[in-house]
Amino acid sequence: MGVAQASDSALWPCMGNQSGSLIGNYYNHWSYADGVYDLTRSDLMDVTEPITISNMLGSRKTAIIEPSRSALVIIDMQTLAPDATAGRSIVNTTIKLVESFRKADMKVLWVNWGIDDIDMTTMPPSLLAGFSNGTNRMEDTFGSDMGVLDGIELGRLLWRGAWNSQSYGPLQPLRVAGEKAGTDMLFHKNRQSGLWGAQTPLGLWLEENKITTLFLGGVNIDQCVWGTLLDGFYKGYDMFLVPDISATDSPYYASQMVYYNTDARGFLVNSTQILDAMKMQRP
Repeated sequence: MGVAQASDSALWPCMGNQSGSLIGNYYNHWSYADGVYDLTRSDLMDVTEPITISNMLGSRKTAIIEPSRSALVIIDMQTLAPDATAGRSIVNTTIKLVESFRKADMKVLWVNWGIDDIDMTTMPPSLLAGFSNGTNRMEDTFGSDMGVLDGIELGRLLWRGAWNSQSYGPLQPLRVAGEKAGTDMLFHKNRQSGLWGAQTPLGLWLEENKITTLFLGGVNIDQCVWGTLLDGFYKGYDMFLVPDISATDSPYYASQMVYYNTDARGFLVNSTQILDAMKMQRP
């Protein structure tokens, strides 16, 4: 008895019906033909009403996604930096995309810094120093008291439940309403990446709910968004970066690095192209 190969019909039950190529393995694969990336994994999983997204920004122009296995991930759009004009500029676009994902029955996942005492017991010195505003003192990093601004108690720096850790401005009531309705979920993270290490709350939920395709936005695009995207890529998810709901206060070339590398590891698509695809699917 021979060893089954990846091309055997037992592993690829619909291989004979494919006009293009299958990339990956039986459990996690794309189908590619004529410039179109089919990410539905329909050979293995049920499909509902797949959505075709066209005219994307990167070298991969067209992709087909399965809505029931796709989610929008909003990273670190928090109150911590109220003077961050770049982050403020993407709020309205983010709201529009969140509402559209909800209407399409696609999950919206908010991933925020939310440190607690247990996290601090294993927090590496490099991360603590990086968030100390250059003082390299424990009194100025995660969990430090941020004082009062305009009569508001800001709370401990990026601490779970603190005012400065809330979603920014209109995003806070938007997120809370989504959580109550069951369309949105909030996940705390304790590193730049929401998918770092062996497991995170976000990663566990994605596995349990068989999510395969992620659309990422938020701040900073070159730090927490990029870190999450890269870890998601390593773990086998389809990673879409949405530039017009992403921002950073870093120099422009930091974003250029993210765009360049995402194009080789996933997909680049603006919210307008996603919205157009949704309208075509469900006018």
